[in-house]
Formats: sequence, C-alpha cells, structure tokens
Amino acid sequence: SFVLEVASVTLSFRRLVTLLAIVALAACGTPPPVVVDGVTDVQILGGDRTLPVGASTLLTAFVVGQNATTTVTWSSSEGSVASVSGDGLVTALEVGTTTVRATSTADPTQLDTIVVSVSADLTAAYTEQGMVVPVGDVPAVLGISILLFDAPDEVEVLTSSVTEIGEGAYLGPVSPVDADGRFTLAFPHADALPESVYAAADDFVLEARLLDDCELTPTDPVARVTTTSASFFLIPGPPLVAVTAEGLVLALTLEALVDVEDETLSIVDFPFPIWVHADRAVDVATSGAGCALGDPALDVDVTLVEGWNRLVWSFVTEEGTENVIAIELRNSASEDLFTYPVFGL
Repeated sequence: SFVLEVASVTLSFRRLVTLLAIVALAACGTPPPVVVDGVTDVQILGGDRTLPVGASTLLTAFVVGQNATTTVTWSSSEGSVASVSGDGLVTALEVGTTTVRATSTADPTQLDTIVVSVSADLTAAYTEQGMVVPVGDVPAVLGISILLFDAPDEVEVLTSSVTEIGEGAYLGPVSPVDADGRFTLAFPHADALPESVYAAADDFVLEARLLDDCELTPTDPVARVTTTSASFFLIPGPPLVAVTAEGLVLALTLEALVDVEDETLSIVDFPFPIWVHADRAVDVATSGAGCALGDPALDVDVTLVEGWNRLVWSFVTEEGTENVIAIELRNSASEDLFTYPVFGL
C-alpha cells in the first residue's frame, strides 16, 4: 500500500509533485472518447446550490467538444435574487430562487442550467479561509473546491447538488479566488452529499482495515462519517481541487506556507489538513494492540461535531531519522490554509 511506501521513502515536496502527476494519470481511468469537431455539450460544475444573502460563488462551465470554442455567456432568470457576471461569479442578493444558465457562444443550442437558492440563514454554509500559492506553470486559478469519494463497497448514489467527475468521485461547490489568491472555500451542505461517501464511524479511516487487531472505537456506534485516508495520492485526502480555464488541477494543501521547490523539505515535516463530515457528534479513537504494531503505527483520536470538521494527518518519525513510524489523526488547531495547485486531472 502507499502507507507502507511512505514509511520507507522520504519524499521532498518537489518529488511529491511528480508522483502526484503519475498517480493522477492512473486514477483518471479510461480516457474520454474522441468527439467530432464542434460543441457537443455544456456542463456547469457543482450543480444546484444554496447561498446565504450577500455570499458569492464562482461557477465554471466546461464546454465539451474537440476543437470547440470553449467560451460561454452567463445569465440569471431572476437577477434581483442573484446576479451573475460574465465570468460566472454569482452574487446572492435577496431570498428566493433563480435559474442560472451557461450558453455556448459557438452553438447556442448547447447549454446547461442550475438552480441557485438564496437563503436568509447566514450559517447555511460551512466555509474555510485560504490562499492559493502559485506553482510552476500551472494556469491562474479561478476557483477552489473539495473532492469526495465513495466509501469502499458502497452503492453509488448521485445528487443534483454535487458534480460527479469520475466513477465514485464528486466535486463540491466551486469557490472563487480573488486577484490576491485568497478564497473562502464553501463545503457541500449535508443534504447535498451522496450517501455513498459515508462510512460507519468505526470504519471511516481506511488504514485501520489494513491492520490486524486494530479498530476504531466510536462513542456513537450508529454515527456515519465521510471516509479519509492517510495515503490517497501519497498524501491525506480528500484533497482540494483548483479550477482553471484549462481544467481541474489537484491541489496540495497544507497549514503552512512552504517552498514546494525546496528539496530539503519532506512531506513528513508538516501536518496535512483534511475535512470529514459527520452526521452527528461522535468521538473516535483507535484501540487494539495491532494499531501500535502497524508499519507505520496508526493513532486516531478525534472529536467530531455534527457537520464538517477539519482534522490533520501528521507523520511521526523515528528519532534522528525521517523514517515514518506512526501516522496520527487529530483535530486541527490551525486557522491557516494554503493550497498549491500541482497537476491537472
């Protein structure tokens, strides 16, 4: 497994970017079929959504078609409820609903629509503040979103408020990035999440399945939590995704500002933030002798509230070396968030 490889291989951030590219290519599966010239479809990422009054979100439309003009025009059926700019930035103005449309400029018969509901509840959405740090030749980032994945052995369920971008993979709302690289990351509402992304609280950390005589012990045995892994793409997941004019880009996310080109920095030097959603409050911790005997050992001790929770994966190294001997999952105490777009999906 990738977990075992992390235990024996020290990765610099620069080498991690290369490995991300390799794994991302493998994860993309079968390439899409070649289509004829011209526009064949328009797709608005993220689906229907709810915004509190005064909030904004960036919509991104992908125009499907080989050698096709990729620009669209945006419109809102109820401009007094929510306006939409020429770049797809929706601003919630008053309580109500509106239909936002993206129409291909090359072929007006190709379009997509979503429903934007505006709520008076200012706490309707869970958000995190962050900053995009440019990396290499990655195009300018327009928006940031979170990726979610089906729990193993779950039946795939689709909803209208998140976008399926691959088998068992979903994209949440796309949050705009301003000229300074700052963003307010909006997470999907509970009623928008596919049931298939949840696992029982005693099974939401995938690494526990790899160890004999090691299990997760929840205070509430019927609580359900979105799954997480210490080894997805060799870094903890689910990851964030950057939206550019040229497509989706995987984003390495940290709670520290670092130089990803610095070969002296290793992935074991920093905790990695991740987000999980719980359908009720629950504490979860590892138990059993096998947890400490793993290679590396697994140590989970978290308190989850109902809703979204920011946690951090941290690597514990052998004294005087960079060999990983344990992986810890804890609640995050940081408010900092930096995302590094590294490779296109």
